[in-house]
Amino acid sequence: MALASRFCSYPTTDRGGPTADPCPVQASPSEQKVVPKISYFYGITITMYWNEPHHSRPHFHARYGEYKASLDLAGQIIVGFLPQRALRHVQDWAELHTDELHTDWQRIVNKEPPTTIAPLP
Repeated sequence: MALASRFCSYPTTDRGGPTADPCPVQASPSEQKVVPKISYFYGITITMYWNEPHHSRPHFHARYGEYKASLDLAGQIIVGFLPQRALRHVQDWAELHTDELHTDWQRIVNKEPPTTIAPLP
């Protein structure tokens, strides 16, 4: 069964995790040199892409092992799945870095790469 939204489509495995990259990013050659990773903590990678075609709702991506989710800037899942413990870490991190996430989102809107945000302590 696939979860879908207007942002990304997440094919899932029988364990609820995604089976493929739900938001493939098609970067131009000049953009391919810029890594969109904005933070990394406890095995969780946080990214924010500036070249996705569906940027009507501010969001970032979290990846933990085989699990992926798109989350709004408050840390609520829009689409995808993260194990409960990883989700709590991401939500705690988002709460600590609300201003930085909004600043990075404005950079995205202006077609600039996001800046790095400190990891969860």
